[in-house]
Amino acid sequence: MALFSRLRRRSLTRVERLNRAMSGGGEVRFVEESPPVDAPLPEEWRALPALSPAERVGVMADRMDHYVGDVLPETVAFFRRCGRDAELALWGERYIVVYTLVNSTGTTLDYYGGNPFQPTWPGQGEPRRIGPSHQWASYDFNVHAVWDRVPAKLRSFYEDVHDGLCWCNWGPDRFYELRAVNEFSSGKDFPGFDMSDDEAMCERAKGCYVFFEHTSGSLLTLDVVGESPGRADYWSSGGAFEFGIDFWQALDEFYTGPMDPEYYAALEDAR
Repeated sequence: MALFSRLRRRSLTRVERLNRAMSGGGEVRFVEESPPVDAPLPEEWRALPALSPAERVGVMADRMDHYVGDVLPETVAFFRRCGRDAELALWGERYIVVYTLVNSTGTTLDYYGGNPFQPTWPGQGEPRRIGPSHQWASYDFNVHAVWDRVPAKLRSFYEDVHDGLCWCNWGPDRFYELRAVNEFSSGKDFPGFDMSDDEAMCERAKGCYVFFEHTSGSLLTLDVVGESPGRADYWSSGGAFEFGIDFWQALDEFYTGPMDPEYYAALEDAR
């Protein structure tokens, strides 16, 4: 009886916690030595195993800042301020970076960023469940077919920074990996948003792709080839939709305010 009691109380190790949260993509293994010379990686990633945790955070924040710091300034600042480590890992056969952040309340947050040099485009004829929640890889509705129409800055995030940036702790809160960026109007992947009886909503959703999912199940879409390319909409799971918003400002707020509420509340109070 005492043995079973001890087993029930045992906390999961970090690797066990990550593998539980990321069970859809294979085993997570941290890379402790320099990766092979032919491994498809950004040069900065190759140096990570040899650096200190603080240096790793700096390297990754610098790369993010270089490519998207002008549109995600608060996110970059959040990773710099709260980052405690940025470790190279293998998730199955794919390289990722696992971030450890500690916010102003002392809460530990784990994120993983996908490898921009190993894009996760779905293969033809393989609609399948992927990742730590209910995302689907869907070749027929994937953004790959219209990738050249995606705004350059957003393409740069995926091609230079991360193929997806996802929270590992609980619930979906993720900048989708490419394999999960599907057309919103397909309906296949978004059963919580049935617009079949609303013609105007259906028209608005056509040509729009989901790039971000909030923990609430709400979705951020960008019109890529629809009636108003470049337009961003926030489809709240509670029904309070916000249309025609700033895509990057919304992302910047999603990655910062909810993750470190006391810090940003204090900033507001000081103004």
